[in-house]
Amino acid sequence: MRLAAVLRRSAAAAAAAVASPSAYSYSYRLAPNASIASISTASSLTILPSKLSQNISPKRNCHFHAPSPDTNIFNMAASTAAPPATQNESRWFRLNPNVKPSHYDLLIKSDIEDLTFSGVVTIHLDIIEDTDEIEFNASRLRLSKALLASDALKTQSNTITTLSVDAKHERASVKTAGAKLPKGSKATLTIAFGAEITNSMMGYYRATWEHEGKKGFYALTQFEPTSARRAFPLWDEPAVKATYTITMIHRSDTVALSNMPVKSTRAIALAEQTKLLRAGELELGDEEKKTDGKTEGKTEGTTSSSASNEWSITAFETTPKVSSYLVAWANGPFKYLEASYTTIKTGRKVPLRIYTTPEYIHQAQLALDVKVKALPVYEEVFDLEYPLPKLDTLVASDFDAGAMEN
Repeated sequence: MRLAAVLRRSAAAAAAAVASPSAYSYSYRLAPNASIASISTASSLTILPSKLSQNISPKRNCHFHAPSPDTNIFNMAASTAAPPATQNESRWFRLNPNVKPSHYDLLIKSDIEDLTFSGVVTIHLDIIEDTDEIEFNASRLRLSKALLASDALKTQSNTITTLSVDAKHERASVKTAGAKLPKGSKATLTIAFGAEITNSMMGYYRATWEHEGKKGFYALTQFEPTSARRAFPLWDEPAVKATYTITMIHRSDTVALSNMPVKSTRAIALAEQTKLLRAGELELGDEEKKTDGKTEGKTEGTTSSSASNEWSITAFETTPKVSSYLVAWANGPFKYLEASYTTIKTGRKVPLRIYTTPEYIHQAQLALDVKVKALPVYEEVFDLEYPLPKLDTLVASDFDAGAMEN
């Protein structure tokens, strides 16, 4: 009933705004002198002031001019927009639908001291139509040769082949060796990749922390709507959903986070890392320094890891089927506060955490308290139980999106 009333009021307000020639005013409040920080989560994301302040400033108004009732809201920018794309041009907006991914096995090595990452992904594919070419998205990545495997190939079941890269359209492709993959068959595509961790605030990027005279970097993802292709090769379209099993190699004095709960963590030697990353087999090319106009040098005084030669590997549980922009991971010297929420419908206990870099942990209690109180209200109002096994929140000091619901 309460939700229905809210919807009725919202509909009435929207109708009034459209009917009125005056601007519709929306008000919001900010804490004085507070910079906006983000709260990036492994299951949802909220934007909050970085100081998590309870102080309130006077209102600041944003004005939105409602369109007239006869306005075509799907073509409001027609007078200034570029001409409609031709059929040939629109070809580049979407990948060929002849192949669809069903699952990704993704291994990421994150080095927040050298500000680089590398990895290997094995993509499980469903062949929708007969094809001798598989195309996918990739942008600003160094890519290896590809390993294509399928029982349906009449020649070799495992073929290592060179990728064809189209940097302009942020995609790459691989062709089968002499035989087509038949409709209804399955295949796997394995590719190694790597890049710098830049400060672009897209893809897998870096942010800074400073505490008690020490400085450093941490790294996190921002993929919406189509920036996952900056972090690993994939089908980077919201409509193309798949499951993901993510594993991270990271320095032992840092924390690895992702969408799902940790399944295992252990130490890993450099020799095993090389084997898992398949560097020799797939021949990832020499690193090229790539910039996007926002890349800066490393911060002076950046702390070095206290265990610079020690690495850990953290494996996460498999995600539900999701769009690519919902995939998330982060790596850094994170601290956390913890609580839990017991669902109303089934009595299931859901762990809740707020992760921050060291300088913000003393301000995280408010965010945790709000989360504990908000979840049962949402469950009651929407009659839906929180569906995931945890809810982690990560405070991000450098974040350029309005919101992100990983």
